[in-house]
Amino acid sequence: KVAGRDIVDPNGHVTLLRGMAFNNNIWEPYTYPLNLSNQYNGEYAYQELKSLGMNEVRYLLNSRFFEETDTPYVYRESAYTVIDQNIEWAKKYGIGLILNMHMVVGGNPQGDAWSNEIWTNAEYQNRFVALWKSIAARYKNEPTIIGYGIFNEPQPVKLEGE
Repeated sequence: KVAGRDIVDPNGHVTLLRGMAFNNNIWEPYTYPLNLSNQYNGEYAYQELKSLGMNEVRYLLNSRFFEETDTPYVYRESAYTVIDQNIEWAKKYGIGLILNMHMVVGGNPQGDAWSNEIWTNAEYQNRFVALWKSIAARYKNEPTIIGYGIFNEPQPVKLEGE
């Protein structure tokens, strides 16, 4: 949690987050069922981070990981299974996770690779909020989740007429 400008651990000790991001292959199409021990973040990665003195992982997410375009608001349990497995590994090695929505429905926060409709399409905005509510409800009592990156590097586009 935060105390003033400090981050404190569950014992109340001021801590400095030292870590890195896990790519999680977020730009590639997913195949199901998802591989829990892929080249990006198997248990070995948490063990390696711990050996390097790190205590945090920014765990990148893609909204497409959770739902298909044609079935909005229906979330794959397999997406949560992958996160749950990573929580177990992180917990085993004393690593905290920051869940970071790197790719959002209706837009790519780093530019226009998909579209930028997240800024103008109310349905995409509703889906984005609903997904985060689902994620937050699932992990609200999980101490290994130390934070959330709600929308990675948002870059709104200039709208017509501006």
